[in-house]
Formats: sequence, C-alpha cells, structure tokens
Amino acid sequence: MKTLMSKAMIQKDILKGVVENQQKDLFSGDSGTNRSSLKNLQLYDGIVTVLTGLRRAGKSTFLKQIGKSIENFNYVNFEDIRLNDFEITDFQRLDEVFSEMGESKYIFLDEVQDVPKWEKYARSKQEGGKSLVITGSNSKLLSSELATLLTGRHLKYELFPFSYPEYLDFSSGENSNETFSAYLDKGGIPEYHKTGNEMYLQQLFEDILLKDVVIRNNIRNVKPLKQLAQYLISNIAKPVSFNSLKKILEFKNTTTVSTYISFLEDAYLFFMLPMFSYSLKQQIVNPKKIYSIDTGMVNALTMSFSEDKGRLFENLVFLHFRRLTDKIYYFRKQQECDFIVNSYKDKMEAYQVCYHLTPDNQTREINGLLEAMNELSLLEGTIITFNQNDKIEVNDKVVHVVAAGEFLKKR
Repeated sequence: MKTLMSKAMIQKDILKGVVENQQKDLFSGDSGTNRSSLKNLQLYDGIVTVLTGLRRAGKSTFLKQIGKSIENFNYVNFEDIRLNDFEITDFQRLDEVFSEMGESKYIFLDEVQDVPKWEKYARSKQEGGKSLVITGSNSKLLSSELATLLTGRHLKYELFPFSYPEYLDFSSGENSNETFSAYLDKGGIPEYHKTGNEMYLQQLFEDILLKDVVIRNNIRNVKPLKQLAQYLISNIAKPVSFNSLKKILEFKNTTTVSTYISFLEDAYLFFMLPMFSYSLKQQIVNPKKIYSIDTGMVNALTMSFSEDKGRLFENLVFLHFRRLTDKIYYFRKQQECDFIVNSYKDKMEAYQVCYHLTPDNQTREINGLLEAMNELSLLEGTIITFNQNDKIEVNDKVVHVVAAGEFLKKR
C-alpha cells in the first residue's frame, strides 16, 4: 500500500532569512527614476492595489519608491528561486515572519501570480484591514477568482517602460531632436539604459517568452510560438488577421494563432489594436494592427527599422496613448487614420502619425485624418510628426501639426 506524503512546508527560519535579505536588497542602491505615469497612485486601508506590467519594466523599483513614502511595510518577492515551491499553506508562516520582523498594515507581494490560490490570502488580509500591493508580469493577474473575491475592493494599475518624460528625468536630458531620436531608438526598458547592450533586450525577450508564456501556459511545441513572436515584432504598425498569420506561418488552425497572441498580449510583449467601429462584432472580425511594448526591443530583434523610422515612430506614439487608456482604435474606410483615442469622459480624438510631413504625403495624411474627423463629427484633429509644427485649416476644420517631443512631454 502506497503512502501519500504531502509536500513539506517551507521551514520558517529559511523563509525569514529570505524575507530579511529581500527587504535589505530592496533598499540597497538608489530608488530609481520617479514614475510620473503613476504619480496619482495611492494606498488605501482594506484595498488591494494590483500593479501589472512587463517583466523588468520597474515594478520592484516602484515598490521601493512607495515604501520610502510610508513608515514601514512587509515585503516578499516570489521570483526568488528559494520560494519556487511556495504554496497557500506557507502564507501562515509568512505571517509569522512578518509579525516577528515588525508587522505593518502594508503588505507588498511582488510577482505573486504563480503562487497557487494567492487570491484567498489577499482576501483574508484585505478583510483584516490591511493595505496590499500586488505585482505581476501578466495582464490576466486579476483572475476570475480574484475578481469575484475582491469585487469593489481592488484598484488596478499598469506600469510600462519609461515614458518620454520619465526618460528625460532618468537621463537628465532636455527635450531636443537628438534626445527624442535616442529615446525612439533605445526605448524605455530601465536596465537597458544602464548597459546599452542590445543583448540584454534580446535575452529579456527570450526570458519573457519562456517564463511568462511557455511555462505559464504549458506550451510544449515552442518553435511555432517563437516564429509568431518574431514575425509580429518584425511587422509592427501593420494590420494582420489570424487567418493571414495562419497561412504565412503554416499553423494548423486560426484558434492556435489567436490563443498564442492572447498569451503574448497577457505577457505585455504585444498589443493588437482593433479597427474603429460602433459594432463590437466588426471590431473582432476586422484585421488588427500590431504594436510592441518597446521600440528598443524592436530594434534589438530586427534589422528592418534601421532606415525606415515611420513604423517605429508610430509604435512609440501608440505606447504613449496606451499608457493613458486602452480605448484606442485605428480608422479605415476610404482612407486610413492611425489612432482614434477615447481619452477621457468619452471624448474622442483623432490622430495621424507621420514621421516627416512632405508635399508628397501631406494630402494623403490630411485626407485620412479628415475622414476620421467627419465620421466622429470632430472639428479638430492632430498630425504628430518628428519635429514639425503647423496649423492647417481645411474648410471648417483645423488640423494641428505637432512635434512629438513636446506633445509626449506635456501629456
């Protein structure tokens, strides 16, 4: 007769040592660049704050910044290899460790998404009046169970790589053509700017594919996934359909393509932008445009943008809008307009992106913008360029031409 043995809990002294080392490491070195994109984040008693975003985009550093604004807090990072086998039963000992180290009303759980049933622990702490901050590198961190357990009791935020104002702060630079061009080429991954080695971005891309896509979703045949990811990052700012990707990459069915893309989106590697339509069905069935999480990562993984900056520039502008809202679309009828943005209070805005406006492309760019403006009954629209500023009046409508550096810096 076989005897079933339950897995041993993590020993308390080991757990305490891990937590003490992590908290010490968290406060070593400087506190990094202030993330102005999350300047309005506040902690509330009895509320769970959920912070998601790309791996290595600065979530742990941001926790350090939050921690310095309060008296004390309890912190644990579940990415630590010594906590690989952490389970729901180990939270009891974690509470004991926190109590011995100095219990606080603030609990920070870093990269917690892979701990089974962590939602139940979060609910128990929340009901006890604790203020929790939970981070994870997956947009689906709020599982259906968490949404049910914490309905009305959680606030969700996303942390992206450096915005342009954050990059200026990090580099102690002033807005200029040279500075903006450097940001366009290098992107906003904090660690990359410390080394300047593109191999870091290449390895980060591989790590995210492995840890946040392959392992998390139990994918056995990795090659098709990698081929899909490489194709997407080489074709940013282009429209694609699941059926076209199926044919190009020789997938057996579109369901697999759709599923893999959802995994890549969950890991914050890519975004699929729907075409504007008042019909949700049309938004679903029409081709979507691809955008990457970081322009530096695009440059590190493909050679196709060394000369043509247009699509890279469009990707950068998309990321600016995505930091503000997820209600973004592209417009296409007779002409095309790059972005329809539902920015705030359901106010719709139309934007065209053109690296350099010339006599050869001006009519096309303006007509695409005007068609979107007419569809939405807008009197004003904007063309975002690398460094041009102008104001163009067409009939009863106004087209603002703005330089990207100033535009991204102000908003």
